[in-house]
Amino acid sequence: MNINVDYQELSEETCIRIARELKSAQELSKFSEHPSSEVRCAVAKNTSASEETLENLSKDKELCVQIRVASNTSTSKETLDELYKHSDYNQKCLIAGNTSTSEETLNNLADTQSHHGQYQVQRALAYNSSTSKETLRRLFRYVTWRDDR
Repeated sequence: MNINVDYQELSEETCIRIARELKSAQELSKFSEHPSSEVRCAVAKNTSASEETLENLSKDKELCVQIRVASNTSTSKETLDELYKHSDYNQKCLIAGNTSTSEETLNNLADTQSHHGQYQVQRALAYNSSTSKETLRRLFRYVTWRDDR
């Protein structure tokens, strides 16, 4: 679906619907610059968005946009690694569950033990098919030790 219409002529609601359904990375790139954070969220969630668009959106001032980038499996390992370095709890959970996350970042997430809600991060790691067996073993040992107190 190619759109040759200036998004500024469309309502915010229409732009959100279009951004959710678009398959053209080029068109999604245009919508990623929309002034509405809701439209940018829809682009960040769309798996047809290019790695470059998702990288740019990962630096968005709105946390909701960054969170959508963290959950998008089309986001590059490098962008997810950068997001992890500056992430809050919600982003860590989504990065831990994203199958595109690098093994190094998954390992780092498994070693993070002092944050609020770490259980949800550990659970996301456990369900992530990209988490290595070694990381799962370390995670299991930590959870077992913590539960024995």
